[in-house]
Amino acid sequence: MVEVKYVQDEWAQDPLKTYEQDAGWDVTAIDRKVEKRNGLLVITYNIGLRFEIPTGYFMDIRPRSSICKTGMWLSNGVGTIDATYRGPVSMVFYKLGNDLDGTEYQIGDRIGQLVFPQIPI
Repeated sequence: MVEVKYVQDEWAQDPLKTYEQDAGWDVTAIDRKVEKRNGLLVITYNIGLRFEIPTGYFMDIRPRSSICKTGMWLSNGVGTIDATYRGPVSMVFYKLGNDLDGTEYQIGDRIGQLVFPQIPI
């Protein structure tokens, strides 16, 4: 098992695995920004975490399966974060339609999963 260190902003929650055998760690939104870009509704969620990923690994940040209830999709499908990146991590979603309808993730919701694959050699 890979050991990944992280730093939390003030309101951030620890990544959480419901079951030890789960592949991904759930992350929680600590704030959200809504804007329109190029005619699309864009919602950016901050998870308040910065990671120190060990050499030889990378981090994928993926939407949770509950995304199917939201009318949203993760802007880049899966976000890949290299071991050299030390900045803050956010998730950017597009929302179908032009208005918020209450099905979107809210602050405090688990919005994504982190997976730490080893780089294939």
